[in-house]
Amino acid sequence: MTNFKFDEKKIKDKINYTENLLKRNDLSQIERERVQYCLLSYYAILDSIDNTYNTAITPFLDKITKGKYSASKESNRLCKTGKIVIDKKSYGYLSKEYLQVLINMASIIQKPQINETKFADMNFSNENLKDIALSFYENLDQELFQNVNNIISKPDLINISNYKQVKRIGGSAWYDYIFNVSYINVSREGIIEDARIFCHELMHANDFLMQPKYYDSNYYGFHETPTYCCDFLFADFMEKKGFDLNEVNKMRSEKINYICGLAYQALFQIRSKIGLKKFKLDDIDVIYNALDEESLKNLLEVQSGIMAIGLYNQINQDKQLGINNLKTFMNLLIPKDKTPDFSQIGLDYNTLMNICYDIKNHGYDFSSYNLESEISQDMKR
Repeated sequence: MTNFKFDEKKIKDKINYTENLLKRNDLSQIERERVQYCLLSYYAILDSIDNTYNTAITPFLDKITKGKYSASKESNRLCKTGKIVIDKKSYGYLSKEYLQVLINMASIIQKPQINETKFADMNFSNENLKDIALSFYENLDQELFQNVNNIISKPDLINISNYKQVKRIGGSAWYDYIFNVSYINVSREGIIEDARIFCHELMHANDFLMQPKYYDSNYYGFHETPTYCCDFLFADFMEKKGFDLNEVNKMRSEKINYICGLAYQALFQIRSKIGLKKFKLDDIDVIYNALDEESLKNLLEVQSGIMAIGLYNQINQDKQLGINNLKTFMNLLIPKDKTPDFSQIGLDYNTLMNICYDIKNHGYDFSSYNLESEISQDMKR
């Protein structure tokens, strides 16, 4: 039986090593920031472990101190990591013309997120998740499969916890720039999403390992492109494996609704800052000045989702070409000093706009899941 659990001692040893590393005076600014990110990741990994300290002691101390215990811990950590400033300039070059493209894509597909999807019970053991992930990636591509096989063969790089114990939903992935390994955390709910999230986080790990994405040298914001593509491919895989089609279609609907909902949220954030009247004037100068880090992050994630659908379509039409383009993207270092250009993998901005109109006009037609049909009809109005 595979026991996916972070090695707490190793993480604490890495924290001690990194905290001491930051005390050195011979680190360049870039080196220091990379070490800072690693230390923040180690703290997050440590907090994700479902031990007594995280699941019982910390909540208890927060309750009796009204949150001051965790606040004090975070303040202490900040003293050790140093402050990292992240604003819209941190992502990369953003021209007004590119911002207009991002606004246009979001405007086409925007739709308020519907109520949370209710999935049926579907329990997977650690061994089940391991077998599904290996089978999915082996069916997808041998290079990606070998990377996943190497990660899974080291179970202390993966943590799978029970949602009922830790009260956290979903998954996370961290890249350790110092030791060149990826860590994955999944909170198991007992639904089909557990398997999707596991494969999603493994794709993040794949992406990190194929080309380390340093914040200082890579245009930030496109890290969900391979993983969202993986989500759509995984739904196809689960359907072929004979899993409940209604649950599979819920996964598909959940993803497309999330991307459309994120587009709505990004535009809503901007409208809230400048007012509806100014927003309707489509004055890009006003929008540009009002844009904050959160809105830009969401707009770039929307583009990531649209690109993911483009790669998914390519793989369905010509698997080898599509997989090659997916891996080309994962190996890219996207320059921070110019507008991102993905035309070399068949995803120029005209193509992305056409995908947006496809989503708006047709959505996804999942006949066995009535809610998606309703969404598609509403998109046409």
